[in-house]
Amino acid sequence: MLHKVNSEIEQAVVDGVLSDEERSSLLSELQNIDLKVFLDHCEQQAKMEQVRQSLFDARRQKLDQLKRDWVSIQERLPQYPGDEKVKVEITAAVINALERGDSRVIEECIAQLNELMDLGDPLKENPFSLPTDGDWRESFRRFIGLSGRAMI
Repeated sequence: MLHKVNSEIEQAVVDGVLSDEERSSLLSELQNIDLKVFLDHCEQQAKMEQVRQSLFDARRQKLDQLKRDWVSIQERLPQYPGDEKVKVEITAAVINALERGDSRVIEECIAQLNELMDLGDPLKENPFSLPTDGDWRESFRRFIGLSGRAMI
């Protein structure tokens, strides 16, 4: 269980949910759990669950902020000049990433959209392609220009 919680903390850092300071704080809480002594199993389990709850709360807060940021962009998108099909593709990609809870992808999409919208150039093509479903190999083949016969 301790290893699992440690991995969850590291993944939260990778996902941009926790800062280095937050990571250090949670890891120090885990280090205070002495599994060898384990005199009070319930207390140790409660500490680990507290760390896991902190991770869950941080991830939820991050996704809530990203959703608010996306709503702000989504409100501006219909008035922004560009291809309506591209706007639909962008919206579908970001919503899909939100549903998956992929905070890094959402963050990058929002940053790119903000930058593009600040420049004022019309959207002529999707600035990022995120697979919404289907086979990732086919998306990769299209990306590198291979025919459907190529095997990955």
